Amino acid sequence: MTLISVFYGSSLLINPLSLKILLPYALLYSAGVTSPTILQTVFGEPLAWFSSVLTAGMVSLSGIPVTWHGTQFEFVSKVGETVTATITPGCSSVLSVTTFVGLLGLMHIDLKKELRSTVRLALVGVAALIVLNSLRIGILIWAGYAEGEAALWGLHNWIGYALFLGFYLGTLVVYTNMGKRSILPAGTGMMC
Repeated sequence: MTLISVFYGSSLLINPLSLKILLPYALLYSAGVTSPTILQTVFGEPLAWFSSVLTAGMVSLSGIPVTWHGTQFEFVSKVGETVTATITPGCSSVLSVTTFVGLLGLMHIDLKKELRSTVRLALVGVAALIVLNSLRIGILIWAGYAEGEAALWGLHNWIGYALFLGFYLGTLVVYTNMGKRSILPAGTGMMC
């Protein structure tokens, strides 16, 4: 926050007209830096619980014998290891959701799409990320069941990056191709 405040203040001193250009970015950055901690504190536990319930439903369809105790699960892998883990507020998808909303906010500012379209995509995207996070946890359970605890934790370190990056890139493609701009760029007259 200090770095962006100094940069923003310096820009205003050099060119006061930068207020209009940089203010939306500075506000979005400020919200992006502070909101994940606040949101994780408020929504982390309920989302972790919801992710557990959703994952339990998905995993039950696969036939893997998992015992759930709230957000904690346990199973015996095919290699004979007892695997126990807990879905914590940090695993609840709050960070992926705030990253998504922040990126969508930046795209909205830059591409000037209609606000209604952006809000719709935000709502659908948040729901999709919660489901995708439960799918991620289900894949981790499947890996742990098939190969043991080391496989679960080895996959845990990178699968979220792969899944969520793919989601963010897909959203970029969808968002850039959807709807019309709400404001025509400066100097544009009529369209042919």
